[in-house]
Amino acid sequence: MSETLPTEVTVLADVNVLAVGLIDDHPVHDDVYPWLQNALDGPNVLLVFDYYPLRAVSEWMRSILATQSSHSCRVRRES
Repeated sequence: MSETLPTEVTVLADVNVLAVGLIDDHPVHDDVYPWLQNALDGPNVLLVFDYYPLRAVSEWMRSILATQSSHSCRVRRES
């Protein structure tokens, strides 16, 4: 299968794809691993999408929205 994979490309993967590629007995390991192998040892570049910064931003936004929402409720009750 590695003969049919594109070369000199950037492979964008998240941490779940890396986990699938590293576990031999995963059902789709044989489909995922060649892509990772070409990105690690071959001509391709591996970019790993890290969702932790996005989680931090989403938690921050949720806290702001919750604060605004509770403030809006207090203002309405006082009216």
